[in-house]
Amino acid sequence: MPLPIAFHLGTIDVLPAGDGSHVIYSQEILPEGLAPIVEKAVSEGIAGIARYFTERP
Repeated sequence: MPLPIAFHLGTIDVLPAGDGSHVIYSQEILPEGLAPIVEKAVSEGIAGIARYFTERP
């Protein structure tokens, strides 16, 4: 991280969507300049979870 995180609150909501789910990630972070870095990491993690479940029978 280029700067230390002073504050972070992240929430993940998983909502039903047809035969699957819709995932919504929201965050509050200070300093705000770190938001894209954390968002990218979380997005990659969520994509990994999706791959895990789609690759299982």
